[in-house]
Amino acid sequence: MIYVLQVLTGKEEEVWWELKKRGYKGYVPRQEITQRRSGRITTRKVVYFPSYVFLALKELTDTDYYAMRKVPYVLHFLPREKPEPISKEEAAYIRLLSRPQ
Repeated sequence: MIYVLQVLTGKEEEVWWELKKRGYKGYVPRQEITQRRSGRITTRKVVYFPSYVFLALKELTDTDYYAMRKVPYVLHFLPREKPEPISKEEAAYIRLLSRPQ
C-alpha cells in the first residue's frame, strides 16, 4: 500500500533520502528536463508532484507514523485526520512515474 506524505516544497528529495536511511521505501516521481537557457543547454530534474512523497508500507503503524513525523520538513500524512493508502490504480501510476527513465 502507498501512503502520501506532504512535505515542504523543494524538500521532497531530502525527505526521501532521510526516510531511505531509516529503512523506508518511498517514491518521488520526477523527470529530467533538458532546457536551453542563455545559450547553454542544461539538464535538471523536475518533480511531478511538488510537496509530496509517496511511501510504500504494508501497514501504517503508530511507530511508523510518529517516526516519520519526526523527519525534518514533513508536514503531515494525507488525509490529515486518518491516513489512508491511495487506490491500487493510483499506486500503479506512481510506480510507473517513479521508475528510471
